[in-house]
Amino acid sequence: MHYGTKKWSPVIKDGPPPFDSMYYDSFWFENRKYILDGYSIGNERITGDHYWYLNFWKIRGIDIDTGRKGIIYPRFLDLDFEYFDIVEQARDIQHKNLVVVKSRQKGFTEKHAAMGGREFSFFRASQTVYVAGLEFYSNMIMNSTVRGLNDIYDTEFYKRRFPDRDDYLRAAYTEDMIGPDGTITKVVKGTLSEIYKITAKGNTQAVSSRSPSFTVFEESGVFPGVIETYGFVEPSLWSEGKKTGFVIFVGTGGDMDKGAAELEKIYYNPEKFDCLTFDLSDFDDTVPANTKRVGYFVPAWKYRIIDIDGNSLKSKSLDSINKERKKAEGTDKEYQTIIANPLNPAESFMTSGVGFFGKKVILKLQKQKVRLYQDPSLTENNEYGDLEWQYDEQGNVNGIEWKTDGEHKFLVIDHPEWRLKSSEPIPNMYKVGTDSYDKDEANTSDSKGSTHVFKDFIDANHSSGFFAARLIERPDEAEEFFEDSAKLCYYYFGMNLIEWSNVRIFDWYKRNGFESFLRERPEFVISTWITTSKVENRYGIDPSSKIHWLGLLKKTLLLPGFIENMKDIDQINAFIRYILKPGYNCDITISSALCAVQIEEDQLLVLSDGKKNKNPWKPGLHYMLQNNKIIAQ
Repeated sequence: MHYGTKKWSPVIKDGPPPFDSMYYDSFWFENRKYILDGYSIGNERITGDHYWYLNFWKIRGIDIDTGRKGIIYPRFLDLDFEYFDIVEQARDIQHKNLVVVKSRQKGFTEKHAAMGGREFSFFRASQTVYVAGLEFYSNMIMNSTVRGLNDIYDTEFYKRRFPDRDDYLRAAYTEDMIGPDGTITKVVKGTLSEIYKITAKGNTQAVSSRSPSFTVFEESGVFPGVIETYGFVEPSLWSEGKKTGFVIFVGTGGDMDKGAAELEKIYYNPEKFDCLTFDLSDFDDTVPANTKRVGYFVPAWKYRIIDIDGNSLKSKSLDSINKERKKAEGTDKEYQTIIANPLNPAESFMTSGVGFFGKKVILKLQKQKVRLYQDPSLTENNEYGDLEWQYDEQGNVNGIEWKTDGEHKFLVIDHPEWRLKSSEPIPNMYKVGTDSYDKDEANTSDSKGSTHVFKDFIDANHSSGFFAARLIERPDEAEEFFEDSAKLCYYYFGMNLIEWSNVRIFDWYKRNGFESFLRERPEFVISTWITTSKVENRYGIDPSSKIHWLGLLKKTLLLPGFIENMKDIDQINAFIRYILKPGYNCDITISSALCAVQIEEDQLLVLSDGKKNKNPWKPGLHYMLQNNKIIAQ
């Protein structure tokens, strides 16, 4: 036991007094106070969580005397000192949640298990909830908690448990009470504090019936749906206008398909999830101070090489990490090595896979994503909101209006140029691509409707070459999505190319007076891909040619400066993770690719001896409402 541990672990150093000692009661009374309020030596202090962790909680770790892993009392570490202080700041002082992005093998499961054990042991009727997207991770933290609670069986802090299941603990026991008439009644006693273990895979409402005082979203980097799951928990964190519950989102980066994209969104937007915030420059020295607020980050150099008192040796640790990176440079393990040992938050959210678009494109996409996170001014013009039909006095639709609300389904990066200038729309300036669906299903479905708007080149007097807007949603009724996609077409006056597989959307456009917004089958590009199309459709595009759409999108992404003009992080993440394999679906990528098809088709039209589009733009369209249908005039 070295200096730091000896200093802050008096119970481990000296042990409790014997049961018959005159100091026995005062010892347990004082230690209860230290566990709840913190422990001080002179002007130095550790939090109650940290004192509990060091003096009463056992973890799985390396015994420094034997060099082997086993069940041990924790050492004092600067990493833990800093983290438990931040927990106290978030939970007890500022009444905020906490999002933690970390490198691997830092012992956070054990730390959070100890916090759950403290909640269970000292706070009457508390509810602790461990929730993960995969059962492996919910089992890990629950098992660590049960082991730690069992290890205090010989202390005054031990609580009997009933039920005592692998997914639910309650601090309760029964006693037989004999009434005046001799009847025996079983009475439940105890503090009735609880711990739940929940795996929320495929069920984002799994925690909705609880009212937790402490919740850990364990390994949020592999937890698809973690944001929606939190949405069902959030209302129960408040009572009578006061914050009564504390949430920790914790995880590593990695595979965005498994949830890291959602963890990334929480980390870079902590205020939206009521989390404690930090200056990004604290964790990334390439970012100027006061540029961006983020969550808490634990770099790989912490607790990699430490001295005998538990202090991280930063210089030696960085040398070790950089040697590993140099060795992996240019190999298949290059990205995995960086992600496993990130030195700044951006490295945590890199993807290790190559993906469909190739290493060159993905690297540029990742750099652009980092730029957007590091410099909020690049996305300050992005607006979330709604598009609403406008009606005249007779109830006829005579226009459409944008409403900024910060929360809605539409994202506008660049409003229609012709609307801003109060001029007539320019034909073919905006291309619209839609990946649709047919079935009315709950909005938790993996497959969503996606529509993207691309601003194409007209001439040097107009900006061009970027995605201007998008819609991603899954309402309960598919026709709501169909109408929203039509709103984007109307707002930008762009024609919509849709995959010819889910055909309800085509019928809806025709029934409701929007047929003129449907892009006809792109004959020129199809003729270069398919000798004979099996689909005899006037509108849309044969799904069998999908590989070619994606090839055109890749070609577009390789254009100089194109990726640097992208402002939608969700779209960037979708492109980074896209892989071409059966069963893999990415609505964002497909709708974006359909814009690229239109760009190519129109270029071929220009080169084809002056041939004109068979479905010319009709700028003089007007609409009216008849029997709740929008009819073209």
